[in-house]
Amino acid sequence: MDNAVPQGARAACIAVAVYSVVCLFLGLLLFVLLYADGHGTKYVTLLAICVSINSVASIMQQVYYAFQWRQVKSTQLQQAKLSLQEPYLAASSLTTGFNLACVEIQLYCSTLVAVFAMCWATALAKSIYNLPLKSLTGWEGAISVCAKILAVTLAALFLGLSYAEPVRRNVVAFVALRHVLIIASFAIGIVLNIMIIAKYIHVKHTLKGMQDSNTFGTTSSASHRHCSRTRPLRGMIDKVLLLRFSIGFLILLAYEVMIITFQFTGTRRAARLAKQDEPDFLLSTCVTDIVLSLPIVSGSLVLFALFGTTAHFRERYSAALRTACCCSRTRTQDRRRSDETVNMWQSLNSLEPKSNERLSGDARASSEGETRFAAIMRDSKGFFRVHTTDGKLAPHKQLTQPWRSVGLPQP
Repeated sequence: MDNAVPQGARAACIAVAVYSVVCLFLGLLLFVLLYADGHGTKYVTLLAICVSINSVASIMQQVYYAFQWRQVKSTQLQQAKLSLQEPYLAASSLTTGFNLACVEIQLYCSTLVAVFAMCWATALAKSIYNLPLKSLTGWEGAISVCAKILAVTLAALFLGLSYAEPVRRNVVAFVALRHVLIIASFAIGIVLNIMIIAKYIHVKHTLKGMQDSNTFGTTSSASHRHCSRTRPLRGMIDKVLLLRFSIGFLILLAYEVMIITFQFTGTRRAARLAKQDEPDFLLSTCVTDIVLSLPIVSGSLVLFALFGTTAHFRERYSAALRTACCCSRTRTQDRRRSDETVNMWQSLNSLEPKSNERLSGDARASSEGETRFAAIMRDSKGFFRVHTTDGKLAPHKQLTQPWRSVGLPQP
């Protein structure tokens, strides 16, 4: 364990790991619920997939960091010194191998989140403004699929091109190519989100004015026409969806801004680290590196809190909880019944004579020259009685399998 994190940072490492697993579970739960409801290709489902993959990559990076801490810090020092000849390394994560793969997966998923959020905002704006694009009528589904495929392809293409030799020679080009989709997507998304909110406020005030005019009985034919024109817009604008989408968009925007800022400030960190002769093995630096994983995995928690806590999903959680409680209660009752059944058969088996005793009794009867016959008869109370030729009766007990009392074969 000499390569693992120091003793003082293990508590923080475990706490962050538990929090990350909880966030991953919530992200996967949201994906399963959306997929079960038939929303497998919707933008919110794709966002749930991206943030879940992001959480998985972050958890793998945390595990790698926890067990290979000294190696990671030594690699960072080597990469920082190499950044003096290769400036693009200063703008990256100063990692190699498996750790670098986890970082690139997180950046790729973050880019997809930004692009999908922009596409979702575009679809909402088109629906709310009811744009009459007659030339695209009937092609909405195909356009949506093409947009999703294009987003996945462009994100991978831009990330791969950033490692081209001409791009790596220029730090600004390297950083810009890796984050251009994120910046452009959120810039367009902010404009669309403002337009959506403005349209909602306008329609809300218009409908409120129409209701006030109807109250005082001053409604005219023109107002009726205006009301009929604004009614469809009222049905198209979902207040809860708009609120959740706006909050989620702002939180994702803050998260992406933090990532971009962290990338731009990496140059100064690498320059300071390159001046050192030994890796930074300080406990405070280790704890800081561990805590920096929290914003990455929190995307799953934020998305679940926004879109996994609707009234529909809350009803499903309640139904699942009630079903689990009922199943647990049923299992307990079945276990009690099985115990009672076992006790009943044990009490019945206690009445059954042993095989050697039965044989010895038959031997004595044959030696005495007596012939004994047994008959099983039911009395008026529903109890079975064993009658023999010598006039003796079996104990007065209700039997469910009376042939066991006299050793007869089971029918």
